[in-house]
Formats: sequence, structure tokens, C-alpha cells
Amino acid sequence: IAFNGRVFTFTGTSTKATRKEIVEQITRMGASFAPSVTPQTHYLVVGAGGNPCWAFSWYGRKVEKAVGFRKEGGTILIVHENDFWDAVEEGT
Repeated sequence: IAFNGRVFTFTGTSTKATRKEIVEQITRMGASFAPSVTPQTHYLVVGAGGNPCWAFSWYGRKVEKAVGFRKEGGTILIVHENDFWDAVEEGT
């Protein structure tokens, strides 16, 4: 996971930080945060705390949009929150 100049979006619930803290961390690492998935999004981070809808095999609009962009040739990566925090630790 690279940070400098990248765009991150977060979905689900984090087990480590509030959304505000995540945005601050992303900004400190030289990246930017977007509340919605767009073709310019580089990473969609899926929170380890999940989302109640996931129990019913519905992964939400952000994941659906990210998968759709990938099917159209986009390069957005869908990553787990644990991988995100590992990359933060490596980058600091």
C-alpha cells in the first residue's frame, strides 16, 4: 500500500480508530480521503469491525462500486483494515 498522492476511501467499522482519526492518519501519510468511491480512488479499506449488512451477503454500495470500477478496467484495490494499519506502521 502506497500513500503519497493516493486516494483512500473507508467502509465498514474500524476496530482501531474513528473515521476522523483514519482521515488524519491518511493525510499525515501524504494521501487524501474521499468519502465515496470514484474512478480516482486507489484504495477502498474495509473495516475489520464489518457492517451488519455483511451478515446477509450484501457488502454495500462502496464495495459494489469498487468492484464495478475494477470490472471496467480500474485499478482500485480493496484492502482489509489490518493490511492498511500494517502499511501505516511500515511507513512511519
